Amino acid sequence: MVLLLCHVGGRAGESFDAAVKRLATVGTFAFGGVGYAGKTSQGEIDFRIVLSQPGPVALAAFEKLYADGNPQAKSYALSGIRTLAPGRFKDLLAAAGASTVEVEGMRGCIVTHEPLGTVAEEIDRGEFSFRTEKSVAQLIDDLTQIDSQAPGIDSAAIYQGFIADDAPGSFLVGVLGVAPPKAPPKMRELVRLGPVALPELLKHLDDKRPTKLQVGNDDSHGSSHQVGVDAFSFSFFSDEYDPRSPHWFDQEVLTSGPRPMEKDFHGRYTVKVGDVCYVLIGQIVNRHLLAVRYQPSGGLVVNSPIEAPALAERVRSDWGNVDAEILRASLLADIHAANQPRRISRADYTRRFVNPALERLRLYCPETYASLDGDYLKKRRAFEKQANAQHSPN
Repeated sequence: MVLLLCHVGGRAGESFDAAVKRLATVGTFAFGGVGYAGKTSQGEIDFRIVLSQPGPVALAAFEKLYADGNPQAKSYALSGIRTLAPGRFKDLLAAAGASTVEVEGMRGCIVTHEPLGTVAEEIDRGEFSFRTEKSVAQLIDDLTQIDSQAPGIDSAAIYQGFIADDAPGSFLVGVLGVAPPKAPPKMRELVRLGPVALPELLKHLDDKRPTKLQVGNDDSHGSSHQVGVDAFSFSFFSDEYDPRSPHWFDQEVLTSGPRPMEKDFHGRYTVKVGDVCYVLIGQIVNRHLLAVRYQPSGGLVVNSPIEAPALAERVRSDWGNVDAEILRASLLADIHAANQPRRISRADYTRRFVNPALERLRLYCPETYASLDGDYLKKRRAFEKQANAQHSPN
């Protein structure tokens, strides 16, 4: 049996309330990647959720956290108040400066213990800084600035991984010798916000604004003529989709089922904001939604909701009503494996669905993740053992 209550609740307000509640008793004050794996702390994730609220709501929450929270909570509160109300922060800085209460912090792999007064002064100097102070809408606007290949919009390879973590993804197929893609900060931030960002990402599936990234054949004098980068033997638009009900693409499906669309195009294609949103939704809900991918041998496939509007329709049909509670239930269903396709092995299903779902559950619903029991707990322990082995410094 598993605890069915997800404290990151079904509505945005519940998610916000849960974040404030966790921050009040947070164990560590940290910004940036921490630990051997360089992961974002739960405290920073909750801080972002609070900061993403309308200014007066966020400021009131931070004031309450400063008044009633533990030393780590007070430190996060000071960081938020410094952003939202610099004058008020200066007033609190004067009072906090004499405080000797100890704050447990973390910088990289190093655990620190410093007086609140010292931490407050470091916050004032900008030594503790977080990656974004922007709203979801502003982060989506920033997707127009993407100018390099990233997971899910990579013409040279397919990588599997959760971009909310700073760890590199696993190479599945592609051109050897091409540098692996890196997730731009704006993409990573949106995935870390998870169910908070999902409604806006769904709205922007039709967003035709161009990014600065182009993919496809480049016949200009400046072309590198490298396969997977700017030289392809074929390129086409398609409508490949990984549905909500767990699906396994194999030769049997490709030969017996309806084939995806194949519409040839020539030259370069400019990736659109809607294409990136398609990828980010897949990242959040644990499905492979690849807007740009490599196709052996030497081919390019673009799954764009702009070029294939049916993709936007299918995503909204599957995920349009999803809030934090429904996302939690979907991730638990992936872990439970009740809908496992018969022709996929347990090991393959675990690699493709179970472990990625546990990654997301740990980030988006930490209380549910911590309370897993029975078969869920067995799978969680196997996942953690594997993750620890991968990130071990030895």
